Amino acid sequence: MKKGISLNVASVMIMSLTPLLNKFSLDYFHPLYAALLNCLFAGLFCFIYALIKKEKVIWIMNKKIWMIGLTNAVGLVCLFISLDYLSPVTVGFLGRFYTIFAIILAVLILKEKLKRLDMILILIAILGTFLFVEKGATMDSYLGIAVAIFYTFFFALTNTLVKISLKEVSANMLLFYNNMISILFIFLFMSVTGNLSYISFNVNGMLFIFIGALLSGFLGLILFYEALRYIHFSLANLIRATGPILVAIYSYWFFPVELTFLNILGAVLLLCSIVLISMKPKQLYKKRKASV
Repeated sequence: MKKGISLNVASVMIMSLTPLLNKFSLDYFHPLYAALLNCLFAGLFCFIYALIKKEKVIWIMNKKIWMIGLTNAVGLVCLFISLDYLSPVTVGFLGRFYTIFAIILAVLILKEKLKRLDMILILIAILGTFLFVEKGATMDSYLGIAVAIFYTFFFALTNTLVKISLKEVSANMLLFYNNMISILFIFLFMSVTGNLSYISFNVNGMLFIFIGALLSGFLGLILFYEALRYIHFSLANLIRATGPILVAIYSYWFFPVELTFLNILGAVLLLCSIVLISMKPKQLYKKRKASV
């Protein structure tokens, strides 16, 4: 138990650095190019890991992987655009909305049933989100908030499609092809929109993205998966819900955010609702129903 908790805490501490590193990279690169580099480095780590594991790298003849790569590419671009408009702290808190979209997509695509408790917690999370971003934001910040919510939706959609489409593919190979196809889609989008001029070389910017991809897309996930061997998924998610708080601590000296009472209340409501949803409220609801 202690080992699992330690591994998961280490994973959260490492991955919570990524929003800050990605934000720094935007001082040097356009969000589209930053997203492209992120996929490139993440794919490189997956390839190296495959060589270490002696995993055969072959092309997967599955049309569904292209859809997964497309949704991942859109989500990643939205992530970097939102970081361009907002502070890492705001993006970190709004990123918790991923769980809400994951539940909604499970109902719509996987045909799972939505319990009454789930609906209540989702409404509380939405209320918390509105309170958290309330304080006379500018049009740019409202746009950033909208794009941040879009990024959580597309990442949730990506993982939902992975769950139903490619169970026979190893996680590492899936992540590798996901990044490779995302590179293709982002590059095509940059070509069509005339944004290839943003491609440039800057050591500092690439270093920030390189470290961010290493921490979030590789090392952090490995520690998380290893932690799941020793602790329950609900406890792991409970620990991971502290991620936005760590992002706020890491970012404080670089991007201080002044929060009102309503903002703090909204953050608490958002995090608490996500924690309860992550702790399998469906089972809690069934137990309560059985006892009536």
